[in-house]
Amino acid sequence: MGWKNYDEQYRLRKAHEPSSLWSNIDNELWLLYMQPVNTISNVSLNVSNSNIQDSIEEIPGTSTRGHVGSRKQPRRVQRFDIESETNRLINCSLAPNTIQAYQRALNALAKFRDSFDLDHSFPIPLNHITQFIAYMSCLDMAPSTVKCYISAISFYNKINNYEDMSQLFVVRKMIDGMARSKLKRPDSQEVSVWIVGSSLIRNAFVHARSRTGGVNLGLHRIGVKIWWQGYGGMGLKDLESTIKRLMKYEKAPKYLVLHIAGNDLGKTKLGFLRNEIKTTLEKVQSYLPNSSIVWSQILPRTNWRHSISQDSMMACRIRINSAIASFVLKNGGHYIKYPDILPNSIF
Repeated sequence: MGWKNYDEQYRLRKAHEPSSLWSNIDNELWLLYMQPVNTISNVSLNVSNSNIQDSIEEIPGTSTRGHVGSRKQPRRVQRFDIESETNRLINCSLAPNTIQAYQRALNALAKFRDSFDLDHSFPIPLNHITQFIAYMSCLDMAPSTVKCYISAISFYNKINNYEDMSQLFVVRKMIDGMARSKLKRPDSQEVSVWIVGSSLIRNAFVHARSRTGGVNLGLHRIGVKIWWQGYGGMGLKDLESTIKRLMKYEKAPKYLVLHIAGNDLGKTKLGFLRNEIKTTLEKVQSYLPNSSIVWSQILPRTNWRHSISQDSMMACRIRINSAIASFVLKNGGHYIKYPDILPNSIF
């Protein structure tokens, strides 16, 4: 190989120096191309580990002759290194977003088990998985999210060499059932409900978000969509402007549930308040001619804004509820009453 390189370089030089002869050895080219082939420089490999000090291992040179001298001992690998590298390789097999999604799934499973006093045993029993799917369905989670969470459970089982119950027939059918039951309904079949009122509606919405059934109170299965609009201190005078504002963002609802006037009770004479409520409801009905108004009765309280007489306010509440219920029913609306709720009821 050295003679070939020497010859090629010599021919290039002869093109510039025609008088030179092949028999005259060029010492410079000779030293450059005629070195022995068994003297390749050693290469160093840098091995890093977060818990072990970086070390450099030497790779022996390539040679056609037997190795001369003693070999260096290979770097010692501890058990901790093996376990750490195993986890690293497994994590590298997944995209970062997938790792985060799987971690959320396992956290959600742990929270579900805690909520229902289920033991954190592994492998995960089949009844835990089916109940977890039902739990997510009650929370109105998307079928794609549920499928991702079950995939996380399956991945965890397989990685740990556990028996994987998440791929059984009943689990797959439950996920298929979720997807089919949550197919988007035509607009003509969807029932939209607005619930508008004071802070009681706002607080009810907050509690509904964390309870089984979610903000739609479990009625999403029959195509019902609820829009909660609760405002602290809302009075009768605020209702018209609130409805007009909501109409800018959503289509007119099928049902408009109104829980209002509790903050107005005792502020004016009872007859005046009754007429004001009727007039306001008529205006609201004119804004939403195709919506049915549902009057939610004024609830009993232990403290009223405009009176300290508990008995008087209770009597006024009953009279207003009765009068407005008759008015709403007469005009094609509906009425909700709460016979089990008392002034000192705690929920």
